[in-house]
Amino acid sequence: MLSLFKKEACMCPQIKGRAVLNGKPLSNVTVTRSLNYYGIALYQDYAETDNNGVFSFPKYSVFSFFANNPFRKNSVHQVIAIEEYDEDDIYTLWATVQPGINELDSFKEKLGSLDCDISNNIVKGEFDDASLKEKCWVLTRCYWSDNFDVVESFDDN
Repeated sequence: MLSLFKKEACMCPQIKGRAVLNGKPLSNVTVTRSLNYYGIALYQDYAETDNNGVFSFPKYSVFSFFANNPFRKNSVHQVIAIEEYDEDDIYTLWATVQPGINELDSFKEKLGSLDCDISNNIVKGEFDDASLKEKCWVLTRCYWSDNFDVVESFDDN
């Protein structure tokens, strides 16, 4: 009966990506996806890159009472990173706060083509989503030619 009050919250759309270093594929590297919905729905999973540096994650959703509360502003913290490539660094591929609980077309598009060169500097980028009034932001090493503006670049060397 209580499940009637729960609503689906899309924590992350499907991810398809590729990790390279100076253009060369990173093979057999672990990519970590960490998701946080209000500190109550914490989720972490892993994917291994293949010989071409390609990796993927399935869409991930939860059912929550919080998602059905009209007085609560919903958001999901998303971090996708390579943590064990070398001993000293964590290479952030994607870090953002996804507004709302619905699968957003812009997030689906960006995460469906998450092609990153870990030699790139991290940038703060902005992009539009047709369903939102404000721009979305992301910290990333991935660059897209469409619907992506670099706001700031961070030299992490």
